[in-house]
Formats: sequence, C-alpha cells, structure tokens
Amino acid sequence: MEGSLKGKDALLEYRSRFPNDPLDDITEEDKGSFEFDTTPVPMMRVRLDYLLVESGFASSVTQANRLIMQGAVKIRGEKTFDKIELLRTDEAIPVRVGKREKKVKIECTPEA
Repeated sequence: MEGSLKGKDALLEYRSRFPNDPLDDITEEDKGSFEFDTTPVPMMRVRLDYLLVESGFASSVTQANRLIMQGAVKIRGEKTFDKIELLRTDEAIPVRVGKREKKVKIECTPEA
C-alpha cells in the first residue's frame, strides 16, 4: 500500500515538473512496436595497466599502475581507479591519460 502511494506521489511530481512530456504522445500500440537488438555484445575483462603499456600511454606496468591510482586515466570520459575493466571488444574505446587521448581497439585472441 505504501509503495503504491509513493509511486503516485512520484508520478504527480514528475507531471508537475514536466507538463509537456513527449512520452505522453506514445500510444499503447507504439509501446509494443519497439524492437531491441538482443545480440550479445562481446565483452572482455582487460587489465588496464597492460593496455596502457601496449597502447603507448605508459612505458612500464608500474608507471601505468601509478597513473591509474592517481586518477589520470579516463575510459569513455570517466575516471577509473580499477586495474581491471570490463570493456566491449567490438568498438574502439576512447582512452585518455592526462592530456593525451586515443581510441584503443581491444583485440580478442582465443586461448588455446
């Protein structure tokens, strides 16, 4: 009961903030016509320190780790402090270290 009241309050607040909501124009028929691509996106866990060395941002793994811990590394515009990231392998990913930026493509090689 309490959850439905909070939901109604949230809806009223939303409508007061956004009186000309473009989503109101979507009919029930339109809602069923959206198609989503359900093809799984190839993703891979990547060690950023190795990636930084291989792409020329750092001269050693130690330097790469220092850059990551200092917050100098941005993946897709967001700072990262993790050495291991889950990244898509089907696109070039923008990587920025300090003022240097380049798009890095992750190559998947099957393990034998």
